[in-house]
Amino acid sequence: PNPPILQSSIPRPSRLITLRTKGRGDFANQTWLIDSRGVDDYQLIAHGPDISMESWSRDEAILAPLRDSPTPMTARQIADVTGIHEKTVSNHMTGLVRAGKAVVVGKTGKAPLYVLN
Repeated sequence: PNPPILQSSIPRPSRLITLRTKGRGDFANQTWLIDSRGVDDYQLIAHGPDISMESWSRDEAILAPLRDSPTPMTARQIADVTGIHEKTVSNHMTGLVRAGKAVVVGKTGKAPLYVLN
């Protein structure tokens, strides 16, 4: 007979959990996005008063090519990879730079070159 499988080597799918808090204090009126792969496996993805699943997903889609690229990228290059319009990428990158998630490390022509912070 085959021995019982105690732990599967197949990766479990991720589940995104959204918690919205109300009231007073530091935790009040916040949204918390949490990634869970199991009962005892949680990771805080983002939190804040203006966080939404849609905004987080768009930011992640735009930042993903920067994670995979060994060199800085322009908004046009990110747009080519993601399929998101270049102007939209450029606008989001401005916000991501302000939020400290990305930095401008130079320019190619007039286009800023971005990397993850």
